[in-house]
Amino acid sequence: MDKINTKNLDKINHKHLPCRYYDSILWLKMDKLAPVKGKIDCLFEIAIIDKPSSKRPNQVFMVSATDTLRLQAKDHGIENALATEKIDGTCVFITQFNGTPWLWARHDRKPKKFAHKLFHKFQKENPGQEYPWDFQNDFKPPPAAWIPAADIKVQDGEAIPDNNGHTPGWVPVDMSNQQYYWHLSAVDLQSGIALQLKETQEKQLEICLVSLADIVGHTAELIGTFVNANPYGHGRINDCLGSKKLPFHLLVVHGSIKATYTGPIIHTELMSWFTSELNGAVEGIVWHCPDGALFKFFYFSFQLHRFHLSTQLPWPIPEPSLSTRRNVTVNLDVDLYSQLNQKDGVFKHLLENNGMTFPSLHHFNKKLCGELQSETNS
Repeated sequence: MDKINTKNLDKINHKHLPCRYYDSILWLKMDKLAPVKGKIDCLFEIAIIDKPSSKRPNQVFMVSATDTLRLQAKDHGIENALATEKIDGTCVFITQFNGTPWLWARHDRKPKKFAHKLFHKFQKENPGQEYPWDFQNDFKPPPAAWIPAADIKVQDGEAIPDNNGHTPGWVPVDMSNQQYYWHLSAVDLQSGIALQLKETQEKQLEICLVSLADIVGHTAELIGTFVNANPYGHGRINDCLGSKKLPFHLLVVHGSIKATYTGPIIHTELMSWFTSELNGAVEGIVWHCPDGALFKFFYFSFQLHRFHLSTQLPWPIPEPSLSTRRNVTVNLDVDLYSQLNQKDGVFKHLLENNGMTFPSLHHFNKKLCGELQSETNS
């Protein structure tokens, strides 16, 4: 690849930048990766099929992608987009709380049951019209310190719900609340340090410590032993990312792990990649499109989930690419480690393996759980 002049990166107009350069510049400007600001549109136009959903038991209809690419995707330069892996966990946000870098958990404000029914009835009878919400009566008060997601419209001091009647948002993780137990296993809020899984420039994986101050403004996926049934664990809870005896959770910043798909943005080609390529063993793809205002680096994102393409593309799957296809190195910054308030459990085992490289997360986890078994037997 041609070398890139790394000076004045912020002055580059990325809108017309060839994808090969855009891909490299992302590595030099990871602080510019866009956070998730709300619901991400599917890459293709969506059709509603009159069949029960295979994903949601109580849903009497099915949502599926058509062959038609969204015009909006073309307008935002999808042909020069960066394809990144959609990670399956729970969404978190890193931003300030009381002047300190903090981890925030996803919390969608939803209408009460009676209001939800009235909302959907109104939608059917008045397509395209805005529903007149009664914010005082239709919703329960949000938790203290709750904030709406960045893309949510705020009008007269009220956050306007999306087309589903939900208002995506965030709440700061409370260290005394058991609800956030697994969030807190991946982050030491007192020292402002988190465990992170990231991709290196060599496209391998790295387990490291990161200062929350360095990822403020980003959203991330919390993954691990007790999140979404651990989809990266070969279908067995002790096969990858910890075990019941030694839970292991970490953050993956959105957009930081690239997908290997390089083909055309065509429904059949994507279907073939998901079904026939080993690297296609992912939950989905999120495309980050360069749509650069001058001196800025702004993204508009589209996603494609396996369920969008076909009900025959299930998830989770036995051998996901993330946990079986890439080398992983434990690379802890010992200075950051020394600042941790909690140095036992998984942090201690990671330090013992610091500097080691494993063929995959699966192999790393075998070593991690093997060490715990040895300690138990001794």
